[in-house]
Amino acid sequence: MSKIYKIILFVFVLMTVGIIGYYFFAISRNYSLGENGESFFVPSPSEPKFEIKTKNGKVTVNNIYKNPIKNLSQSGVRFLENESYIADFYPQDQGFLMVIENSDVQSARDMLEKDFLEVLGISEKEACKLKITLSVPFGVNEDLAGENYGLSFCPNGKKFFENQ
Repeated sequence: MSKIYKIILFVFVLMTVGIIGYYFFAISRNYSLGENGESFFVPSPSEPKFEIKTKNGKVTVNNIYKNPIKNLSQSGVRFLENESYIADFYPQDQGFLMVIENSDVQSARDMLEKDFLEVLGISEKEACKLKITLSVPFGVNEDLAGENYGLSFCPNGKKFFENQ
């Protein structure tokens, strides 16, 4: 065998072992691969808490994967749901999706925010670090649809009505 052939074979074997090792590590550490091939952490239901990475640091929350209401696509989980609202978490973008489903939008928002903080076991300050989309569907209120309102107590939170 020529020296170049041996080098190419060695590099190929090394790359193959590296790729297999990466996937083994990702699986053993509860990582999943997204659509673009990037990895993201999916907490094990047996862990009491997990960390969410944000632009402003990490936030440690109670493990919402322990008793999910519903498992969603892309390793997402619904962790709050009643007749007034739903709240989901998607680990791929480390983000929360909240939807108000009650025409008394302010009361539903107040209840959702209270339950959100309680279930996650975090403060308002910590919650404001998280990536949150809070919306109102067109069928609930035409005037409020199509906006991301965020959490009312956060600097980027928007009021539903001007007189609030």
